Amino acid sequence: MSQFECSVKDLTHKNEPLIKEENAPAVIQETKKETVEANSKEINDINVSLLDKIKDVKNIKTILFIIIGYIITTSSLFVEIFGIWLPNFTEDGQISLMAKVIIAGLIGLSVILFASSS
Repeated sequence: MSQFECSVKDLTHKNEPLIKEENAPAVIQETKKETVEANSKEINDINVSLLDKIKDVKNIKTILFIIIGYIITTSSLFVEIFGIWLPNFTEDGQISLMAKVIIAGLIGLSVILFASSS
């Protein structure tokens, strides 16, 4: 056999445990406690940072801008005006998918400009 090979007999004769059984449960319990504490701290940090970001005036303005833009672009009056100006982007009295993508892009662009200028 080469130096990296071993026989099954060599493995079965060793009765020495790799980890001491007395210390193993204590180590596992300590690790679980540390993991649970770390996870709870991370969740609390995420919640706090999310709430801090939502409470920021700039982010409140951005959220309101998105909501108002969505309400305006989904109104029936907007769809009628859009259909008169650009009839190729309407299908059966509704805005086509391509027009929705363009409107979403314009709203996204305006949000980026609005957020960077404030």
